[in-house]
Amino acid sequence: MTTPPIVPQLGKPSLRDNVLAGFVAGLVGMGLVGLLRFTPVHLPCGMLILTGWQCPFCGGTRMADSLLHFDVVGAWRHNSALLIVGALFVARWLGWCVELLFLKRTIPAYWTPAAVRRLWWVWALVGGIAWVLIRNLALS
Repeated sequence: MTTPPIVPQLGKPSLRDNVLAGFVAGLVGMGLVGLLRFTPVHLPCGMLILTGWQCPFCGGTRMADSLLHFDVVGAWRHNSALLIVGALFVARWLGWCVELLFLKRTIPAYWTPAAVRRLWWVWALVGGIAWVLIRNLALS
C-alpha cells in the first residue's frame, strides 16, 4: 500500500501576511511615485497611445503625487475612481492592523458578502470598463 503524496493546503492567508503584503505594496507604490517625481523617468499609457482614451489608471501617478502634498482636490481631479478604490484598500488594511493588534486574531474576518468575494474580478472589470466609458465619453 502506498501513502498518498503530501499536498500543502492553501487556505486563507493569515492576518500577518495581509498586513505585511499591504505594507510592502504601499512602500513599492510610494517608491514608484518618488522615482517618477524626482527623475526624468516617465511611464506612458499604452491605451492612451493606441486609442486616445484614458485607461482606469491614467492620472494615478499624478494623483499619488498630489496626495503626497496633501492636495486631495488635486488628487480627485487626476483620478477620482482610483482615489476612492485606494481609500477603500487603505481602510481595509487598517482594519487588518486593528484585528491583528487589538483583537489578537490570526485569520481575518470577512467584511464582504460571499458573492463579492467569489466574483471580485467581475466587479473590478465592470467597474473599470464603466469608469473608462464615463471618463472618456461623459466627462470629456
